[in-house]
Amino acid sequence: PSDPHPRPGLDLPLAPQALVCSFNAFYKVQPLQFSLWSRVLSVRPKYSLVLRSKNGQTEGCFAEEASKLGVGRERVHFTGDLSGDAHVKRCAACELVLDTDHFNGITTTATVLWAGSPVVTFPTENNAGRCSATMLNSVGATELIARDRRDYERLLLALTHPESGPAKLKVLRSKLSAARMSAPLFQPRHMAAAYERYFFSEWEAVVHSGGGVKTHSIVLSGALGGG
Repeated sequence: PSDPHPRPGLDLPLAPQALVCSFNAFYKVQPLQFSLWSRVLSVRPKYSLVLRSKNGQTEGCFAEEASKLGVGRERVHFTGDLSGDAHVKRCAACELVLDTDHFNGITTTATVLWAGSPVVTFPTENNAGRCSATMLNSVGATELIARDRRDYERLLLALTHPESGPAKLKVLRSKLSAARMSAPLFQPRHMAAAYERYFFSEWEAVVHSGGGVKTHSIVLSGALGGG
């Protein structure tokens, strides 16, 4: 589907505001990134922010910080845990999903993409900061991978633009929905076969070297369609 899933029953605000969401754990949200999100929201008044929360005290801190950065408390919403199917529907109900840098959503990003919602990320040098980019590459949505923090902000502003943003999001949702049937990310047997090929090749390297080769890195570009 090219439109977000209906919100009732999904622990989401029902107001007519469009939603940008992050379901990543709070500890992954760094101050610099939250400031960037708030900066974007401050010039996109028709959007509200939804964060996953389990802690009322932390909610208050985030809401207060957003208010200091120009985003009213009424536009910052917190949602708890839902069961598997309900959480997928909740992901599908968001217009746009925000990934965290340095420690990506990983399982969360995979769920969001399965739900058909666009997620914006930018890869950092550490492994946990590159997982979402790999998954977006796998589903053929490289236009959602920012080059750096500035480009990340540019992407968010473009996708939330009041005039051109909705059409861009609709195209992305259609693309991600189609990818569910063919993308390597959603083909577990394909991924398992790639893992098997890797381990067999590493074992062969050790055997032929007489045990003198030490291997420790796994490259699954063939499994996920990219780095």
